[in-house]
Amino acid sequence: WLLMSNKMRKKATPRNPKKLVVSYMRYSSDNQNENSIKYQRSRNVSYAAANNMYVVKEYIDEAYTGRNSRRPAFQQMIEDAKNNPEWDTILIFNTNRYFRNASEALHYKNLLKKLGIKIISVTQEFDNSPTGILMETVSFALDAYSSNISALHTHSGMREKAKVASHCGGTP
Repeated sequence: WLLMSNKMRKKATPRNPKKLVVSYMRYSSDNQNENSIKYQRSRNVSYAAANNMYVVKEYIDEAYTGRNSRRPAFQQMIEDAKNNPEWDTILIFNTNRYFRNASEALHYKNLLKKLGIKIISVTQEFDNSPTGILMETVSFALDAYSSNISALHTHSGMREKAKVASHCGGTP
């Protein structure tokens, strides 16, 4: 039901063309799971349906950090984008599912823009005005800040547990 079938493509008419898009979804840790992907998928598909779009492909990175681009599905999406795809838009749930590193987020956003591909966050509205661009950039920075603060607290907690020889999780 998610991806557009060949039969559905044939129903699109010049008077009512459907925009072809892809969906990128990611979760980062064992504390999240496929339910996170199901929720992101649901929101992306709902957005697509409400905006005369068809999701023709999904790129999913499960248990990969957003702090860098070393994610197999993300890299495949970038490679596909470089090869003149039938789609010109990537739907993401929100900016922190795309990246949690502001400089890489902007690097890939600019690369995709040069390829004629735009990114749409289905839960955050950023237009192409100077204010919209500023707000998206601030969002990327806040995502990175939040990730860095979370890592700082996690490492501090682990150090405190280690001081009292308490188990921090994982395989000892």
